[in-house]
Amino acid sequence: MELKNILIRMEKYLKIAQKCKNGSDKIEFYKNHFDAFSLGESDDGELFQNILAQFCTDQNFSEYESEAFYEFEVLDRLKYISSEDKNYFENLKIKFDSALNEFKIFAFDNCVIERLPEDIKLIKEEMVDY
Repeated sequence: MELKNILIRMEKYLKIAQKCKNGSDKIEFYKNHFDAFSLGESDDGELFQNILAQFCTDQNFSEYESEAFYEFEVLDRLKYISSEDKNYFENLKIKFDSALNEFKIFAFDNCVIERLPEDIKLIKEEMVDY
């Protein structure tokens, strides 16, 4: 994607994110604007994956629990869950539902509020160089 288009999207998402006043707003932003969490990255989503791993470590999840949480996070973002995955999802939801909301807030703070302004600045500097 062209730098100018990335910059426009990043600035749009940052403006929306800055209006988020509480955890519920941040969770809703995660749901509606998930691509903002890795939009500015040149590291192909590495920051988001690192934030996810850090969250699991902070929660003292075992390796098995961390893998299950990763799967739950992905399933939660899907618009449609197959009937064979539905039972698995519901079982994970019982265990991880509140943790997932905490993660969404954590990811919002780290991937959007902290990272996007830095990425916007870097892209603007890079565009001046060209």
